[in-house]
Parts: sequence; C-alpha cells; structure tokens
Amino acid sequence: MREFFKRIRIDYSLSSLITIALGIFFVAHPSFTFSAVGVMVAVILLVMGVILLSSYMFRPEAYGISAFMGAVLMLLGIWILIQPKIVMALIPIILGVLMFWHGIRGMKTAVEAKNFGSEHWWIGFLTSVASVVFGIFFVIDAFGVLDVMGVVFGIGLIFNGISNLICVTDASRSERQYRRDHPIDTEFIEDRHA
Repeated sequence: MREFFKRIRIDYSLSSLITIALGIFFVAHPSFTFSAVGVMVAVILLVMGVILLSSYMFRPEAYGISAFMGAVLMLLGIWILIQPKIVMALIPIILGVLMFWHGIRGMKTAVEAKNFGSEHWWIGFLTSVASVVFGIFFVIDAFGVLDVMGVVFGIGLIFNGISNLICVTDASRSERQYRRDHPIDTEFIEDRHA
C-alpha cells in the first residue's frame, strides 16, 4: 500500500510540475505558443500525407488506401496553414479537458486527505473545484477568448499545477500521520515446526 501511495505522489507531483512549466511558457509566449503549435500540426500532417502518397507511388497495388489518406492529410495540413485559428481553438479544448480531469482527481485526493484526518483538506478541494471551472471555461469559450487565451491558459495551468501539488502534499502528510496514529498491530508467533 505504501508503494501505491508513493507512485501516486510521484505521478501527481510530476504532472503538476509539467503543468506549471507549461503555464509559465504560455504566459511568457502566448501568441508564439498557439501559432507554433498550429504550424507544427500542419507540417506533421503534410509530411504524413507526402509519405503516404509516395508509398502509393512505389507500390500502387499494395497501398491503394494510402493515396486517399495521403491526399486527405495533405489537404488537412494545407487547410490548417490557411485557417490556423481552428487548430488553435482545439488547444484550449484539449487543455480544458485535461484541467477538468486534474480538478476531479484533485477533489478526490482532497476527500481522501479528509478521510485521513487532514484539517486543511478543503484548501485542495476548493482549488480543485476552481481547476474544474477553469477547464469548463476553456472548453466552452475556446473561440471567444482565443486572443488572450495564451495568458489565461498559462494562469489556469499554473493554478491547476499548484492546486494539485497542494492536494498531494496534504494527502501525503495526512496519510503519514494516519499511519503513525493507527499502527498495525501484529503478534509474533514462533514457528516451532521449523
């Protein structure tokens, strides 16, 4: 059980630190972040399209579907280069879903901390509720606030990462205190048959 909690703590801590780092990057470079991601997605789709089309050129009988998929991917890549705002609007939606999930996970962790006797469980719970609200906001209004979304995202991600760190720290502290207060009683029985 101790190893299980240790793995959860490491997972929470790493994902929280990555979230905070992404948030800082979004705040520092809001417009660059979105435009760069849009261009990267478009280039990746174009390259994949070229690869599929070239595999069809070399072996048309074996890769018939590749020509169709290659053409679709190339057209999608070109469309994204022409209309990058569409892809940029998907980024807030994806991050919003992740923040929502992190918030739900943080709420569960805060409740577990409460069950272990934490007095400050409500701090993690409230910050996790705020993460859920941020996540819903990002999904619902992805297009409407796209111009300022980089900074808003960054702040939201930093907040989400900090709230997760608060939750995991409080839950870990409460779990350790609970183990100290409720030791497992074991009775030593000598094996006389050995």
